[in-house]
Amino acid sequence: MRTFKEKLAHNILPQWEEHYINYSELKYLVKQIQRRASFIDMGESDYIVGSKTEKAHLLKTTSPTHFEQEFIAECEKVEVWYGSKLEEYNAQFDRLQKYDKPIAAHTPLTSKDDIRETQDSKGFLLEWYSIKRSYIDLYKMLRLLQNFAHVNYTGLRKILKKHKRKCGDQHENVNCALNNALHDFAFSHALPMKECILRVESYFTRTFHGNDRVLALAELDGWKDSTLNWQHFYSGLKMGAVIVLALWLVWDDVVLVWGKKSEALKLTQTKAYPFYRGMAIFIFFLWLWAGTLYTWQAARINYRYICELDPHVTPDYSQVLDDASHLSIVYFVNFILYAQIENQVLPENIPKGYFPLTFALYLIFYFTSKDWGRHRRIALVLRDIVLSPIFPVSYFHTFAANYMTSATKMNQDIAWSVCYFSTGEFLDESTSTDICANNLYLTRVAVPLITTLPLWWRFVQSLRRVYDMKSWFPGVLNALKYAFSLLVSLFGILHSFYSPVQPSNTIQIVWIVLFVMSSLYNWLWDVIMDWGLGRPQYNFLGDWHMYSRRWIYYFAIVADLILIFSWSLALIPPMDNDAFTFMGLLLCVQPFTMFLEPIRRSMWSCFAMENEHLSVWFRKESFIPLHFERKHERTDLNDAAHYAYKVAALAVAVLILCFVAVFLI
Repeated sequence: MRTFKEKLAHNILPQWEEHYINYSELKYLVKQIQRRASFIDMGESDYIVGSKTEKAHLLKTTSPTHFEQEFIAECEKVEVWYGSKLEEYNAQFDRLQKYDKPIAAHTPLTSKDDIRETQDSKGFLLEWYSIKRSYIDLYKMLRLLQNFAHVNYTGLRKILKKHKRKCGDQHENVNCALNNALHDFAFSHALPMKECILRVESYFTRTFHGNDRVLALAELDGWKDSTLNWQHFYSGLKMGAVIVLALWLVWDDVVLVWGKKSEALKLTQTKAYPFYRGMAIFIFFLWLWAGTLYTWQAARINYRYICELDPHVTPDYSQVLDDASHLSIVYFVNFILYAQIENQVLPENIPKGYFPLTFALYLIFYFTSKDWGRHRRIALVLRDIVLSPIFPVSYFHTFAANYMTSATKMNQDIAWSVCYFSTGEFLDESTSTDICANNLYLTRVAVPLITTLPLWWRFVQSLRRVYDMKSWFPGVLNALKYAFSLLVSLFGILHSFYSPVQPSNTIQIVWIVLFVMSSLYNWLWDVIMDWGLGRPQYNFLGDWHMYSRRWIYYFAIVADLILIFSWSLALIPPMDNDAFTFMGLLLCVQPFTMFLEPIRRSMWSCFAMENEHLSVWFRKESFIPLHFERKHERTDLNDAAHYAYKVAALAVAVLILCFVAVFLI
C-alpha cells in the first residue's frame, strides 16, 4: 500500500513543485513533538543519576519545535499560489469572452461546414479553432489547480490527524486551532474555483456544442474511446520494423564490411552514396519534425496560431511520424538491396542503378499524391521567401527560411542526384563518380547557389523587417549575422584550397577570424534573441518558461555553441579527397556531422517557438492566444522612402563584399 507521501509525489505538477506543501518536513516536526513529550513524561529516576533538576534544566534550556508556525506558513504558501493562479485564470476567461464576440455571434457552430456557411472570412476558421482550443486548455489548467488545492488540503489534514494521534490530549487545543485556521484558507474548499469551472463548462457547452453538455464535457476532458487504437498499433509496428532494418544495414554493410580486409565496398565508396545520404537527411528531418511537433503540443505551445496554419489540414506529430516510419522502411529496404548487390552478395538481375532511381520516383509519387491543395499556405510562404523582399515577412516566413539554411547538405546531395540521374551515370558499372564530381555547373553554380541563397533570403528578410518596423534594431543586427555567414560560405566554397587549420597568409587568417566571429554571433543570437535566454537576473535563463525542466535550457545553450560551429563547416562542401588536408578531414567526418545540423535546428525550433509564444503573440500568457484586431497603420511616405534607401544601400554593400569573396584569388 502506498503512503500519502508517495501519492503526493505522483500527483505533483512539475511546474508547480515548489508551491506544494513540504509534507516530509511537517511529518518530521510532528515526530519531534512526540519524542519531546515522551522524554518529558519520563520519571525522575530515568534521568541522569544524582541530578534531580535535570528535567527542569532541559525544559529551560531547550526550545519546542515550531510546528504551528511551519504549518501556517505552508498553508499560506499554498494559498498565495492558489489565489494568484485562480485570479489569472479568471482574467483569462474574461479576456477570452471579450475577444470571441465574432464566435459567440454565430453559435452554435458544431462543424466546419457550419462555419463556412456562416462566415466567408478565411481567418474565421482559424479564429474559431484557436478560441476553442484556448477554452479547452483553460479548463485543463483549472482542473490541475483544483487537484493542486485538493492534494495540499488532504496532506495538511493528514498532518493534523497525525499530530492529534501522536501528540496526545495536551496538544488538543493547538490541533483544533490549526484545524480552524486551515479551513479559513480559500484553497481548503475552493468554491470560487469550482464556480469558475462551471462557468467555463456552461459557456463552452452553449457556444461550441449547442447545449449538448455530454459532448462538451467529453471534449473538455479529452475523452477518448477505450478500445484499441489500431492506428497507433500500426505505427508502432512500423517503427519497430525501421529499427530492425536500420540495425541490419549497420551490422551487415558497415560493421562487417569495415572489419573485413576483402574487396567489399564500404557504403561511403558506393556510387549512389550521395543520393542515399541526402535521402537519409530528409527522412531524419521528418523524424525530428515529428518530435518537435510533439514537444510543442506537450508544452501547450500554439504553433498553429503563431504560424497562421489551418489547424484542420496541418498534420500533427502522429501523421508526420507515420510518414517518417513509412519512408524509412522503403529507404532501408532499397538501400540494403543496393548495398548487397554492390558487394556481390545478391546477383545483379536488375542493374543496381535502378534501385536509387526507383526510390527517388517513389518519393516523388508519395508526396505528389497527397492533397496539396490543402497545403496552399506552405506553397505561398515558399514563394514569398524566394521573392524576398517583395512580400511582408511574418514569423513563419523566417522560421521556414531558417530551416532552408539548415537543409543545405541535403539540397546539395539532391542537386548531385539530379546530375546523377540526368546524365545516365546511374547506369555506369564503374565505381567512379567523375561525371558529376567534375561537372562545372554542379560544383561552381548549383552548389554555391544552394549554399548561399537561403542565407541571402534570410538577409533580405531581415532588411525587410527593418523597413516594415521603421527601426534598425534588431533587424539590422540579424541581417549582419547572415551577411557574415554568407561571406564565410562563399569564401569556403570557392577557395577551398585555403586551410583554416594551417593558415599561410593574411587572407586565410581574416577568413578564420570571420568564421569564428560568425559562429559566435550565430550562437549569441540564438540564445539571447531567438530563445530569450541569457538574462543574468534570471540565472542566465528567461523570465518565463513553458518547459518544466530548467536543466534543459542550460544543456541547449552549451549544445548550441558546439553544434553552431559544425553548421558553419557544413556549409562548405569538401572537394579534396586527401585525408591529410582540412577538406579531407571534413569528408571523413561528414557521415556523422551531416546529422548534427538537423538536430541543432530542431532544438532551436523548440525554444524559438516557445519564445515567440511568450514574448510576442501571447504577452507572457501561459497558453491563451489573445486575438487582437490589428488595424493597418498609415505610414509616412517620406519615412518609408528614407528607410528603403538605407536598406537598399546596405544590401548593395553586402553584394559587393560577396563579389569580392567570389572573385578573390
